[in-house]
Amino acid sequence: MIFVKNKQYVSLVLLTALLLGSVSCNSSNTPSAGNDTGTTASDTTAEVVDPYPDDLPDDLRFDGETFDIFGYKGSNLYETLGKNYYYLAVDEENGDVVNDAAYKRTKEVEERFGINVVMYESDDEYGTSYNVQQAVLADDKLYDLVFPFVTEDLTGLLTENIMYDINQLEYVDLTKDYYNRDAIETYAVGDSVYLIAGTYPHPQFVSTPLLFNKEAWADYKLEDPYELVRSGQWTHDKYLSLIKDTYRDLNGNNERDGKDFFGLSTFSIVPMYLYPAYGGTTVTPTDDGFEYGYGSELAVKIVEKIVGLAENPDAFYVNEWTPFFSGNSLTCIYASGIPALRDLQFDFGILPLPKLDENQENYMSFFTGGVMYVPSNVEDPEMTGAIIEALFSTSSKYMPEALEEHYIEGKLLNSDDDIEMYRLMTSSENAVYDFTRFFDPTGGKLKNFQLISELITAKSINISSSWAALEEISKNAFDGLFEKVAGNQ
Repeated sequence: MIFVKNKQYVSLVLLTALLLGSVSCNSSNTPSAGNDTGTTASDTTAEVVDPYPDDLPDDLRFDGETFDIFGYKGSNLYETLGKNYYYLAVDEENGDVVNDAAYKRTKEVEERFGINVVMYESDDEYGTSYNVQQAVLADDKLYDLVFPFVTEDLTGLLTENIMYDINQLEYVDLTKDYYNRDAIETYAVGDSVYLIAGTYPHPQFVSTPLLFNKEAWADYKLEDPYELVRSGQWTHDKYLSLIKDTYRDLNGNNERDGKDFFGLSTFSIVPMYLYPAYGGTTVTPTDDGFEYGYGSELAVKIVEKIVGLAENPDAFYVNEWTPFFSGNSLTCIYASGIPALRDLQFDFGILPLPKLDENQENYMSFFTGGVMYVPSNVEDPEMTGAIIEALFSTSSKYMPEALEEHYIEGKLLNSDDDIEMYRLMTSSENAVYDFTRFFDPTGGKLKNFQLISELITAKSINISSSWAALEEISKNAFDGLFEKVAGNQ
């Protein structure tokens, strides 16, 4: 059933919609909710089997309440924009495996607690923070959970005490496996946690895999890349050796352009994501402040490798994915929507980004999306904590199998090898997040690997001097952020 709750207050319109199943519209927000009977656990052994992986009390109820989620335009279902959608609240089945799994998740949580999950979307395809800030400052208790876009700057929300410390929510147990540990640790300040990620929302796509054209790979008679990954030999230098001398001037104009064939093609700034993949750190929260990774010997080594790749004659950088999608590239460092891969007209494979060298323990996969936060003026913290816990725990029952086995592995990937690689990249041990993706009090100087991006653009390896020029102002800004946030706790 679809219904609308007026964003400013709970009214009789809500009750009428609930009872009559009517549909109404808000001019700036589109809600969606599921409200059918949940599933029950079978008991074949005369024992009561707990159907839930969480530890929420069996008698916990919030009858008649709504749990309001706010996300950017297109964040919920395909119908809005057709990209970057996460099945946050699904009100009906449509035969799609992932949609229907999310529907079961939603209705089970609703039935379990007697509530309705409602989704609102902003008018902005790329943001939510302004709406949330205005609501909290006006003390309008509109939302229980917020899903920001992957490029939003949430610094102001953090320093203005607009984000709730999720550690303080009674029923949220962040030690559970359905929460991502790296995300929790990355987005903590002191003892407080402000952003979380995990099995809800889904899908949790790896942000920057390396794609390769299987047909071209075979034509060049290159080593088995999957075995290189398994053996730990899939490193930066090995990758360079594989793409060496693969450039071909296909149109014969003696110019390097998008009509030629390259060993690597990608967006001009995308190689910056090799920095976290190679173990590089930016600004890392500690118990009493922050640590800074840009001045380390490791950072110098990584930048030398990345800039060297940017200057590689077999690589081509352009602000589109056309060279790879048209078959004119052996590999691609890909940083866009996974569903678009269904448009590829050739057999492709998927690999993790290489290691810096064989001394690196894991293949690191940088994640950006799927994080959520709670507004500081949430109306009912007890209910909010319980429903967040239930959404994550119940998602862990339904969503991974539907997404990975039936969508990613059943529709997009072409072999058991690719499925193995995808699972490797999306495992919690290999997923890494970055604090500056969402929080940067320097006014953008360090946001989202900006320092690395500028070095790549300038083809400069001098990260030491670049960091020296920013170090004092950056540390002062982040110290100020810590003091302000700690003072709000």
